[in-house]
Amino acid sequence: MRLAFIINSRIQRLQDFEIQFRTCDHGLIRNSTRFYTQYPKHAIELSEQAGEYDIIVAVGGDGTLNEVVNGLMNLETRPSVGLLPYGSANDFGRERKLTNKLNAFFKMVDSDCTSPVDVGQIKFPEESRIIHFINIADIGFGADVVYRLSKNNRWYSRLNSKIKFSIAIIRTFFSYSHQYVTVKADDNSWEGKILSVIVANSRSFGGGLIIAPEAKISSGKFQLIILGDISLIDYFIYLKRIRRGDKIRHSEAFYSESSVVKITGRSNLKVEADGELAGQLPAEIRCIPKALNFYCYNQ
Repeated sequence: MRLAFIINSRIQRLQDFEIQFRTCDHGLIRNSTRFYTQYPKHAIELSEQAGEYDIIVAVGGDGTLNEVVNGLMNLETRPSVGLLPYGSANDFGRERKLTNKLNAFFKMVDSDCTSPVDVGQIKFPEESRIIHFINIADIGFGADVVYRLSKNNRWYSRLNSKIKFSIAIIRTFFSYSHQYVTVKADDNSWEGKILSVIVANSRSFGGGLIIAPEAKISSGKFQLIILGDISLIDYFIYLKRIRRGDKIRHSEAFYSESSVVKITGRSNLKVEADGELAGQLPAEIRCIPKALNFYCYNQ
């Protein structure tokens, strides 16, 4: 069995991983290769090139995992996937109760703790472009928060995930305006002004906001949350409850399930996926059931 690590070379605790790698005595270490990213999106290319390996482990955060997933989804035969969460938010890893300890990961390998997981696919028809995500895609307010974080990444990188997301949310508060969209989900449709439309393959985003408490990674469907004409003040009031995993109890908050979600709008609203800017509306988001085998205990 051959194993490849796709390592985000910019993670702050890279030395910790290197020490673990040098001191680990598991047999698979001898048959493993380390690939280090050199520029944005490089992990996509590295994952495509490492397709002949049996296991690919993303070493980084949600963004690194997103790139690895996008690379593997371009392959006909896909290796199993692992994650050592070294990012700032680590929403996907937290939901799976993963640690960045190599010994814990190899215990899962030895026990063959793989689970088939769904992957989201986003088509941008006006750009003839397709990307994938494994955690959550978001249109509207959340995507604007991600945009603000990406513009000021050097400054925000000094802060822990909860603080930096909170600051970005507050700053976005003063610039965001609700936009009119049409959402078609399976056989249902909805239209109106939105704060956000969240298409969730897993439960949390934004550094621990459990926005989709009923999302299941292997259900073959997304949990779809439409936050309509909800004021930003009301949203802030609900933040503490969202962190607990409570649903938003508001007349403009709608929860459902869907395997295909098509979203159009009068303006080119931003779309983010797994905490990375993905594109602009219109977008078609489709669930690909059991697309990858993932090493985890908790689905």
